[in-house]
Amino acid sequence: MKTLEKLFSSLEGRILCYGIMEESYLICIQENEKITECFLLNSIDLQKEGKKGRGKKISPKKFLKTFGKNSIDRLVICQDKLGGFEKRLLPIFIKIAKSKIYLYQVSNVEKTKKRYMRYRGVWKEDGEYINVDLKQKKQNWFMDKIYYIEDSCIDIIDVISDFLIS
Repeated sequence: MKTLEKLFSSLEGRILCYGIMEESYLICIQENEKITECFLLNSIDLQKEGKKGRGKKISPKKFLKTFGKNSIDRLVICQDKLGGFEKRLLPIFIKIAKSKIYLYQVSNVEKTKKRYMRYRGVWKEDGEYINVDLKQKKQNWFMDKIYYIEDSCIDIIDVISDFLIS
């Protein structure tokens, strides 16, 4: 916990946070004066608040339209909150990130490392979080489609193997 709070207090520039719900992290972000703009992207669940209706979800298609290419200095992502959308959101996160992506609560480190290393990111584990440096990133829309198909096939094979094992 302390290393993540140090991370949030040392961030600067425009940052985008995805899936951060802990109060201590939000307080660290508010107290940091080096942050010029902070975008918190969390899904709002109306049923937890006692209201009727569906929760408001954030559309992956609107990310790139809203932020543009290379517009966010740093991204802080809670990997567990991405769920099944990781393969769809990863190319968008790579496009909007200018220099670094910080990941925490990563459940499958090897799979996540493989996905980020496709874009020539420098992978560094710093205690509770993972630092991915994207200064030398390389991205191609055609290869993004191939990676999406490859990841989908791997996910299908994992589901089938889990079914056969159980």
